[in-house]
Amino acid sequence: MSYIKLLKAIDKKLKTRFSLPILSSSDVEEKIIRPSFMVELDNIGSSDFMSVSQDKKTTVRIHYFSSKKDKNKIENLNMIDSLNELFVEDSILKVEEGFNLDIDSDIDIDIVDKVLQYSFDIEFSQLYNKVDNVEMMGELNIKGVG
Repeated sequence: MSYIKLLKAIDKKLKTRFSLPILSSSDVEEKIIRPSFMVELDNIGSSDFMSVSQDKKTTVRIHYFSSKKDKNKIENLNMIDSLNELFVEDSILKVEEGFNLDIDSDIDIDIVDKVLQYSFDIEFSQLYNKVDNVEMMGELNIKGVG
C-alpha cells in the first residue's frame, strides 16, 4: 500500500460528499480556485517491525479554501461539521479492494490565514514481500562433539 494510494483514497472520499476541485500544492502557488480543497500528507514515517512488516504513519492535512477569502467564519464552521461527518462518523477509509484503514478520531482543526486546516493521523502495517535467498546451513561439525 503506497502513500499515493492513500492520497487518492482521501480524494475519493472527499468527492463522495463534495463536488469541489482538489488542488495540488503546485496549483496553490499559481492561483487558488475557490471553493476548493488541497490534500497533503505530512509527518510521513515508517519503521521495521520484527523484520516481517513495515509500520507506516502519516498526518493527512486537508486545506479548505472557502468561497470568499474574507468573512468566511460561518462557511468554515459548516465545513468542519461536514468533514467531521465524513471522517469521524464514518472513520473507515477504503484504500483498495480488501484494504481499509481506520482514521484516528483525534482531529486537529486550525484556521490559518483564514484557510481551514483539518488534519488527522493514519497508521497501518504492511507485510514485507521478502524473498529469502540465503542458503540454510546443512550440517554443522563441531570438533569434539559427536
